[in-house]
Parts: sequence; structure tokens; C-alpha cells
Amino acid sequence: MVYREAAQESCAVCRAPTDGGCPRCGTPLCPPHRPPPRRRCATCEAEFLALAHVYDLDAEAAYLLEPALPDPEHGSGLVRALAQLARQITLWRLRRRFLRERPTDLKMGSG
Repeated sequence: MVYREAAQESCAVCRAPTDGGCPRCGTPLCPPHRPPPRRRCATCEAEFLALAHVYDLDAEAAYLLEPALPDPEHGSGLVRALAQLARQITLWRLRRRFLRERPTDLKMGSG
């Protein structure tokens, strides 16, 4: 009897056979194209950068508070420092959530 071999996925970049892929979206990638630890495929990383840019714009909006401070000379630096701290914390939390996402999470969120 002739048995069929299980269909093996091919790398999305070079079409080489692969048995793994991006931990976030599941795109098949061969070992040379697989992202290093704490990284994801180029498409996922581009998504993260676009999302991070949106949060950058939100942090920039904090500068609108400057005129409301009683002492603009000292208050301005404080607002900028607090906005930068809030931005860093937000991006850190966003990155942690991004790294935890799996293909099943992405499918559930799209429906």
C-alpha cells in the first residue's frame, strides 16, 4: 500500500518546508526566517509599530494640559515627564499583551 505523507507547510518567505512559524499569527516560517525570542514575524511587528504610533499620539495630547498649569515654567517639564512615563508604561503593557497573543486569540477577535 502507498501512504501519503502529511502535507508540510511551506515558509511564507522562501517556500522552504517548515514545521513552525510566528507564535502570534501562525504564519509558517522556516528556521532562518523565524523571529528570535520576544519578537514576531515582520507583519505582526509592523502591526505593533502602527498600534504603538497611535499610543504615541495619545501621549502627545498630554502636552495640551500645559496651559492649564499655574506655573508654566516648572509645570511644563512635569507634564512632559509624566506624559513620557505614561507613554512608556502604556507601551510596555501593550508589548506584553502583544507577545502573549496567539493565532486563536486573533481569530476570536476578528469575528
